[in-house]
Amino acid sequence: MAPALTAGRGGDQILELGGPDTYDRSIPAIVPGGKIAQIGVLTGFASQLQRLTQFIVQHQIHPVIDALFPFEEAPKAYAQLASS
Repeated sequence: MAPALTAGRGGDQILELGGPDTYDRSIPAIVPGGKIAQIGVLTGFASQLQRLTQFIVQHQIHPVIDALFPFEEAPKAYAQLASS
C-alpha cells in the first residue's frame, strides 16, 4: 500500500490474492490489529504454512478452541458452528 494513501499509517484491511509473491508486501502494509483476508492464491502456495507456523510459535499465539468433535460427530460440529 502506498504510504501516501494512508498518510504512512497503513491499511486496516487488506484483500490478499497474490499469495507468496505478494504476501510479504501486505504484512508491513497492515496496521497492528488490522486484518488480511486471503481470498486467492495466484502465485502458488510455496512455504506459507511453514512460515505461519514459525510466526505462531515465535509470537506464542494460542488459538481459542471452544469444542472438539471426533470425525463421526461432524454434523454436530457443523450445527454448533452454524449456531455461532
